[in-house]
Amino acid sequence: MYETYLGVGEVLFTEGDEGDFLCYVVQGSLQIIKKNQAGKDVELAVLKQGQLIGEMAMIEHAPRFATVKALSETVLMVLTRKGFELLLAQHPDIGVVILRSLAKMMSIKIRELSEDFVDLLK
Repeated sequence: MYETYLGVGEVLFTEGDEGDFLCYVVQGSLQIIKKNQAGKDVELAVLKQGQLIGEMAMIEHAPRFATVKALSETVLMVLTRKGFELLLAQHPDIGVVILRSLAKMMSIKIRELSEDFVDLLK
């Protein structure tokens, strides 16, 4: 892992980019933006300290689903796919802990999205 910094308004990645890393937000906040069918930017979420971004694309080997930019000065810890695969090979016990944590976080996100969707249907 390595540390990186983003200034206000700086883009971490753009929708469609290769998804070869994930980030842990150490400090600051990130805005997740997706273009709708009309081409307008729609804010999906704001991530803050302690949250992860980029895990879906890294695990799926898929392009980025959305654009992410800094809303404030932001400090991130970055884990590349290559680094993660090396970690899995050399320390599988640690890799299992990380994979379980990722699965738990993704499950929480799915539950939150489901609740938001149900609220829209009311």
